[in-house]
Amino acid sequence: MMLCLALLCAGAAVAQTAESKDGYIEVNGYNKTEVEPDRIYISFQIDEKDDKGKTSLAQREKDMLRALERAGIDLDKQLTINDMSSNFQKYVFRRQDIFQSRDYQVVVPNAQQAAAVFAALQGVGISNANITRMDRSDIDKLRLESKVLAIKAAKEKATVLAEAIGQSIGKATMIQDFERPMVVNYSLMRAKASYDTAEAAPVAGAGPAIEFDKIKIESSITVRFVLNR
Repeated sequence: MMLCLALLCAGAAVAQTAESKDGYIEVNGYNKTEVEPDRIYISFQIDEKDDKGKTSLAQREKDMLRALERAGIDLDKQLTINDMSSNFQKYVFRRQDIFQSRDYQVVVPNAQQAAAVFAALQGVGISNANITRMDRSDIDKLRLESKVLAIKAAKEKATVLAEAIGQSIGKATMIQDFERPMVVNYSLMRAKASYDTAEAAPVAGAGPAIEFDKIKIESSITVRFVLNR
């Protein structure tokens, strides 16, 4: 009799615990934000061998700098120059002419200035420019705002689903943030081909009109809410 009484009490305790435990609802919230890039990185190289050494690297650089200035580029803030290199080692072994080269990078804030840069470079015989990267200066802030919108979407979804069965949601007991990579479409790099007809460096704001695909910022948040009776 004592054993049976103990088993009954234990069963009642388990049942009471199960009945007092709140249920929950777990939902996923998603948000996608699209923004224009405000940092467009254009890389190119000046190489004496492009015209078989007829024009010195220094002269080609002067022509390039003047062209970029006419295109509205702030040389101090937007242009960076890498160290000079040469093919001296090849000359030692193959007895070829020595040509020098230098790598450059221009950072522009929009597609219009990018177009002007490509046209300016083409105008002075530089055709190897490419867009290597696109970014946003406030990307961290935008990612956080996207996460906030995603979690709000999750709460709205949970509220609607709970109301459909005559219940309501309570406090959140779990939040899971799934990091998604920033999506940047570089397909418009091929637009560079449209500058091949340029004959001279443009003035500021000139050049073919182009636009880039927007940067996509995606956020996915899973939230578990207490389900009130």
